[in-house]
Amino acid sequence: MTTDFKFKIGDKVQKVGGTYQAAGVIVGTAITTRGDIRYVFEFADYPGMLHIFNDGQLEFLDARS
Repeated sequence: MTTDFKFKIGDKVQKVGGTYQAAGVIVGTAITTRGDIRYVFEFADYPGMLHIFNDGQLEFLDARS
């Protein structure tokens, strides 16, 4: 199981791909029982609204890598 998180709590990110895009901030991290990394994302336009994404669905807002 890995604990190398690409994003850290407080990072400003954007959700990419799929049917919608959104800006937000990472407010939590988790590892599934299968060992997959997940990120808790809080929407900038809807404070308090959370969603869980994998790192392939997120990019840094300032385009760093």
